Amino acid sequence: MVQVSYPGVYVQEVPSGARTITGVSTAIAAFVGVTRRGPLLKPTTVLGFTEYARIFGSDVSKGELTDQVRQFFLNGGQQAVIVRIGKNTDEAFVSLPNEDGGTPDLAIKLTARSAGGDGNALRARVDYKTGSSERTFNLTVYEELVDPSGNPSVGASETFGNLTLNPNDARFVKRVVEASSALIGSVEFTPATIPAPIPWSPRKRIS
Repeated sequence: MVQVSYPGVYVQEVPSGARTITGVSTAIAAFVGVTRRGPLLKPTTVLGFTEYARIFGSDVSKGELTDQVRQFFLNGGQQAVIVRIGKNTDEAFVSLPNEDGGTPDLAIKLTARSAGGDGNALRARVDYKTGSSERTFNLTVYEELVDPSGNPSVGASETFGNLTLNPNDARFVKRVVEASSALIGSVEFTPATIPAPIPWSPRKRIS
């Protein structure tokens, strides 16, 4: 206890079990705008500009959003939620028909994860270099880039091996690609119901 001997202001420090409150970052910035690629109308959390560029691209010609996000992280920002918007932006897709075999009308429809023009650069290739070519196949999806001189090159690329058309198999093409692909957002079939069994010809190449 403080001993008061004369009038005035006294300060007494009292031991306490409470700890000092440390500052934490509570600010999360949200950005809405146009980007070159990326999920459309889907809030996506990024933790740095490198991650932003990987998902949405670093092209600044589409608008101010990319520069704003870059400045946010350069000035100490740590977490941002990006919502990509666009007008008349459709998802590109390609159908891989089974033109040889017992189910000629069956086709796999691959829809690009990123809506917009970049999706049109995606290409798909099927091969049957597997241990069981009559039942399994490999699917390769890649970006075909063309420079101003018209020279093509391969950008991002993904390969999924030993896929099947059996919905009960762990390597079912829809299950594997939708869970793992950064380029393909959905895998559908025409007709929607897969007949069983499915004779997929090992001799027919689709590209």
